[in-house]
Amino acid sequence: VALEIDNEVRKIINDGYELAKKVLKEHQELLQKLAETLLEVETLTREEIMEIVDTGQLERLEQKKKEQKDLADSSQYSEERYKQKTEEDEDSTSYETPDDSENKNE
Repeated sequence: VALEIDNEVRKIINDGYELAKKVLKEHQELLQKLAETLLEVETLTREEIMEIVDTGQLERLEQKKKEQKDLADSSQYSEERYKQKTEEDEDSTSYETPDDSENKNE
């Protein structure tokens, strides 16, 4: 009787193991997406997990990425504009030394 119980328990465990492997393989992309998202946001609510399952993305993370990109773009624009303005100012400014001004007066 003990051997039959052991065999039945072993069968239940093996069946569960095979089912778990099958489910993980079938949903590998989703699991990868969840793992990547967790690396970025650290915690997810049940609703956020369901959002990822349903849509393949997390709106708050996508919004954060968009804001960071917009900020980077505006910073880059500001930096480029500053360089351009500085170059324009340098081109339009003539630097006279005291010697130059004396030569003009003579």
